[in-house]
Amino acid sequence: MKNSLVHHSWRRQTNVITEIKAAYTRPVREYHSFNSEVFDPRKYTTPARNAMKAVICCPRNIRLFGSNNQA
Repeated sequence: MKNSLVHHSWRRQTNVITEIKAAYTRPVREYHSFNSEVFDPRKYTTPARNAMKAVICCPRNIRLFGSNNQA
């Protein structure tokens, strides 16, 4: 039983990493679709980081990574 819990946790962490990558990519693609001639990382990294923070700071993910009650 313990092995299945560890495997499930690992699978969930992998999915969170995929969610974080997708959250970062979405604002970057949106920015480039409207501003195809301009390449200024300062313009799209802030919204991309905020999208990543929203995924990372989700209470479900905080509990998954064992970070609740740590701050």
